[in-house]
Amino acid sequence: MSILLKKIVGVFIIVVISLSGRTLCFAEEKSADEIAPIQKALWQFKHENYEEALELFMELREKDPDSSLVAYYTGLAYKKVENYSAAEPHLEAAVTMYPKVKGALLELIDVYYKKGRIKKAKKWIKVAEKEGINPAQTAFFKGLILLKDGVHPEDSIEAFKKAKMLDSSLTGTVNYHIGLAYMKAEKLSEAREVFSDISTQNPNTSLAAFADQYVGLINRRAEVMKPFRGHVSVALQFDDNVMVKPDDETEAPAIDDVGDWRQTYTLYGEYNVNPQGRFRLKSAYSLYLAKQFDIGFYDITSHNFVMQPGVFVEKLSITFPVSFNHTTINDKGYVNTVEVSNINNLRMLDNFMVQLGLSYKNKKFLWAPSSAGEDKDSNEYIGQLGWFYFFPNNKGFANLKYTANYDDTNEGNWRHLGQKFSMGYSLAITDEVKVGSNLDMLFQQFTETHMVYRKKRRDFVVNVNSFISYAFLDNAELMFSHTFSDDMSNLESYDYKRNIYSIGVRYKF
Repeated sequence: MSILLKKIVGVFIIVVISLSGRTLCFAEEKSADEIAPIQKALWQFKHENYEEALELFMELREKDPDSSLVAYYTGLAYKKVENYSAAEPHLEAAVTMYPKVKGALLELIDVYYKKGRIKKAKKWIKVAEKEGINPAQTAFFKGLILLKDGVHPEDSIEAFKKAKMLDSSLTGTVNYHIGLAYMKAEKLSEAREVFSDISTQNPNTSLAAFADQYVGLINRRAEVMKPFRGHVSVALQFDDNVMVKPDDETEAPAIDDVGDWRQTYTLYGEYNVNPQGRFRLKSAYSLYLAKQFDIGFYDITSHNFVMQPGVFVEKLSITFPVSFNHTTINDKGYVNTVEVSNINNLRMLDNFMVQLGLSYKNKKFLWAPSSAGEDKDSNEYIGQLGWFYFFPNNKGFANLKYTANYDDTNEGNWRHLGQKFSMGYSLAITDEVKVGSNLDMLFQQFTETHMVYRKKRRDFVVNVNSFISYAFLDNAELMFSHTFSDDMSNLESYDYKRNIYSIGVRYKF
């Protein structure tokens, strides 16, 4: 190539480069002017200033309603501030306009999932599967949606397994949800195994902590689901006022030694038909025996039989317990009691429950009345309203309760209206140690003039019970308790105080 030709080619190249550079600069400046607003909005979004980003994106949506990219980021910004209803139309626009923003599809599915719109979510899951959009995430969302739907938890398990196979980084989170799905399917042993593996493989993580909680919950549910269960207990007690001697010595001058030790034995067993179904039936029997050491004429035997059908719908339970009790003193029949009740429990959120109950009780005393006015055979009508708070991680509960009753006895000395206010708690301090206490304050207004004292009786009764238990084996616990009673009556014969101290062992089966 000649020198002249080389110079001509060189000049041509320089001119071309110069012109191209000017053209690129011009295009670049023009493009910057045009996209500066969206760049500003994206900068705010990237720096988590979502409220500011929203304002800018909404302005852009008004100026360019056909931009699928602006619609996508507007929906994302609304999601970040947890306004899912507002995010929905923008994300729908992003997946239906041209060009379609593929990443918007999973975001839209997530919105439907969070809003509980299962049918819509399932529809778009099929689209994501058909178009092959992020198969692992699509499978994971499918599992979440099927689990929330709750109709076929086994299908959600298959979807989760597929997500884990496609993306191993999802393993921990996916296994956690597989455990939840097993619980939904009532496969508690499989769920326990999954959660135990998570706790072992991911120690000292929040995921492991949640898994441990579910292991504890599964163990408790497995206990509840057993058709037959119960307990036996034996205790040694000291009662400092077995004979309920009045505080006023002049009212019972012949009673000297009122305190005594006793042994108590308790047996309780129940059989549950369909324990986790919507319709359940519980039958139960309990036996209580008390044998005094010295004051032998206060030995008590009590048999109690219960039949309780019930309906359980999500957070509402409606039960109708029917019970019969036969109590003997010194092997001689003392009283028969029949009770029919309706107990309704409504769970509010995860930690609160409201209880409403109505009962009718018929009491038939088998001993002849000691004097006129003392016939205590009665029809009793009872209503109660309770509130319960459940401590996190199934550590126990606290409760408040109001009970009103009218005991319509055959004769007037014992006929009364009552109001009782109760409060208490039970709390697991550790896995082995549990403490609790309960306070009852009972106001009794007797409606008839007492035939001996010639005035109407009024009682204010305070009962305080406190306990501590130590589980020294899986199914056995050592129990200490103290009960204090103070009946403050305007009739001196009924005014007394009483303490009962107890130590015992209980075995659950």
